Amino acid sequence: MRRVKFRFYSDLTKKMYQLTMMGLHYEYDEDPAVFVGDYVPDELLGGTRVQRYSDGHVMQYTGLKDKNGREIYEGDILGTFGDRLIGKVIFDEDIAAFVFETDTFKDWLPNYLGGAGSEIIGNIYENCELVEGDA
Repeated sequence: MRRVKFRFYSDLTKKMYQLTMMGLHYEYDEDPAVFVGDYVPDELLGGTRVQRYSDGHVMQYTGLKDKNGREIYEGDILGTFGDRLIGKVIFDEDIAAFVFETDTFKDWLPNYLGGAGSEIIGNIYENCELVEGDA
């Protein structure tokens, strides 16, 4: 069975966090809260693990790993064929699947993990320059 996991990129702290829980929080009824695995410093959010959903980006684990065994999440940037082909991982709602997308095409993600395999080289929030022509 595929493990359902999420991570969260905070626009406030400019950091990626493992998401431990999502849900409504009594203080943020209009804006669901996310609970990150790391303690956020006082100067940024008052010393809490709670951030508002609208203050960042939630990304789902695809259930797949790159050639180095790293978990691939929505929003990751993959280099494949020796980084001759670079693209991002997105969820395509039209086909209800994770896909590998470049500026010229998109295809089902598992097609790029066989053979020499693909490698995570960044993500669209911390390394957007890798796919700027693509975004």
